[in-house]
Amino acid sequence: MQLGMIGLGRIGVNIVRRLERAGHKCVVFDRNPASVNQLAGEGATGAASLDDFVEKLSRPRAAGPNTICQVLWCTRVVRNPSPSIVPVT
Repeated sequence: MQLGMIGLGRIGVNIVRRLERAGHKCVVFDRNPASVNQLAGEGATGAASLDDFVEKLSRPRAAGPNTICQVLWCTRVVRNPSPSIVPVT
């Protein structure tokens, strides 16, 4: 499953790492290019802009901002993948 993450602070980076370890492919974006490059070097697909981010996500698209709700949701997805992913158009 491919997921997108916007916001790569301490929490966002760790969410992406956990998702990648669980076998998910992630497209990542942050205003700080160093954060994007760090995760791209670890296997995630980095995006240089929001438009680039959307283009790199395969359809149907699933993405979310880095929030506490997102952390809880991603933890549930890693442990129990389900088709209840929020589509982004």
